[in-house]
Amino acid sequence: MQGYYKKTAETQAAFRGKWFRTGDLAKCNADGYYFIVGRIKEVIRRSSENISISEVEGAIVTLPEVQNIAVHGVDDEKRGEEVKICIILKSGKTVEDLPPVKVLQHASAHLARFKVPRYVQYYRSFPLTASNKVARKRLREGAGETLSEVYDSTIGNWTAAMTHTT
Repeated sequence: MQGYYKKTAETQAAFRGKWFRTGDLAKCNADGYYFIVGRIKEVIRRSSENISISEVEGAIVTLPEVQNIAVHGVDDEKRGEEVKICIILKSGKTVEDLPPVKVLQHASAHLARFKVPRYVQYYRSFPLTASNKVARKRLREGAGETLSEVYDSTIGNWTAAMTHTT
């Protein structure tokens, strides 16, 4: 690859010498096989820790009440970013069927402590891209049809106010 078409700055940022950095995150198993687990841009930076969005989503989507999920970062003055989880429940399920405390207990059982989301919000629908994927940037900017206010686990309560998202 010579570079991105008419995008000099992006090309320079992607190369280190002759090496092209794809932005993929991978991990190696005990047998020496590599697996793509996400993208660098799909990482939330909480304090000094990097949190993989796909890892958090993978843990929460295993709940039987969950139809779809999206995770993104929320600006935080103290930690840089906090983790917010956005959930669409399966048809016929309600917030009472899957309250935020149950979501957070499940997250605590399947994720390292620093990866457990601070915020939980329920949605009727997410904004989608042309290829039918969740439009994360638009979701972070407030798009999507919400079903609830935001649950803040640090205060253990619902709040209508939300800090600016990243």
